[in-house]
Amino acid sequence: MVFKIRNILIGVLIMIFLFLIVFAADSYQAVAGGDIVKVDEHSVCRNVDNDCSLDLFIPTSTSLEWNYFRTYYPSSCCTVTADCVECIYPIDCETAYPDCEHLMDCVNNFCCDETGPFPDFDCPAACPW
Repeated sequence: MVFKIRNILIGVLIMIFLFLIVFAADSYQAVAGGDIVKVDEHSVCRNVDNDCSLDLFIPTSTSLEWNYFRTYYPSSCCTVTADCVECIYPIDCETAYPDCEHLMDCVNNFCCDETGPFPDFDCPAACPW
């Protein structure tokens, strides 16, 4: 009886472990000239902006793959930020806040509402001016 319970527990632990391995991380694709892709895997978050002529495959199945991409990405036509940010260009704010109808700007890599201190649930905080 004790062996049966132990075998069941071991089986459950193996299934949980396999589930975590399979769903631990994905790969990402940055479309050529498309929106900035936020990649948050293995406790490292970066934004990837692909201005290359071809789509980029961003491997993140293991932390080693993700680290290799961050080190050796095609820097001539691609930007990888030092940390995750909301925006690089003002147009990125339209993607980050699709329901906001106010005019927005990108200040210090974060979106802000240019219309002033008029709170709107669908918009970012007011710009600092």
